[in-house]
Amino acid sequence: MGFLHGSTNLGGALLNIYVNGLFHEKTQIRVHIAYAYSTFVFLQLLTLLITTAQHFSGSFLHAFVFMPLMSSVIFLLLGNALFKRTSNALYFHSMTVLMALLGIMLVCKS
Repeated sequence: MGFLHGSTNLGGALLNIYVNGLFHEKTQIRVHIAYAYSTFVFLQLLTLLITTAQHFSGSFLHAFVFMPLMSSVIFLLLGNALFKRTSNALYFHSMTVLMALLGIMLVCKS
């Protein structure tokens, strides 16, 4: 999954489909997707840091401080509130619609 995500940026959609097939409770789905994305991000940033260390200095602050801080603020203000107000059924159906739309977009693009 990580190789597919890193090479095509389609691993996230497949991860969503896979995890939604395994679990039907929104908290379990969220935890497993968050864990996988955290792993993806860590490995991608580590790879960038190792392979482009001499060119990375200007964007280090942006990649390792500003973006995680901004993501945390958006999650705390918006994402967490929406998650708490969404029922399991609505969450599961929303993921199904999102994956269907992604599939349609991929077919139309090719």
